[in-house]
Amino acid sequence: MIKPLKITSFSSPFLLTVSPEASIPDVMEVMKESDIRHIPVVKEGKSIGIISERDLKVFEDRSFADKFCAQDIMIADPFIVNENDDLRIVVNTMIEKKYGSCLINNEEGKLSGIFTMIDALKTLKVLLNNIEEKKITITIGQ
Repeated sequence: MIKPLKITSFSSPFLLTVSPEASIPDVMEVMKESDIRHIPVVKEGKSIGIISERDLKVFEDRSFADKFCAQDIMIADPFIVNENDDLRIVVNTMIEKKYGSCLINNEEGKLSGIFTMIDALKTLKVLLNNIEEKKITITIGQ
């Protein structure tokens, strides 16, 4: 039997969040300063949404950005998994549903991390390096 790969072993701990009332210019600033592409929207310690860099593209000229807040543009009910969930299951769901990220909750249901496409690529890089070192050949099909 294959040992489960816990999602937290491959994810980024997440300490940055915004409130639903955060202004779009503030959200943009936090994401730019922190060099991140996704930020969870949290209310009373629970993840209620997520905002991606793509969601903010419409506000690039900023002329009307201050008229909106995080809850206006967030993706409500984001894909959320638990810390002990298996990486393979999470990745399969992300592929099937075309999700760019998933939020990770601890046992108390509080946000503890995020798994993004960048984390997936970092994991792939490690895998490819291991394959190269061991001179293993793999074929990936549809």
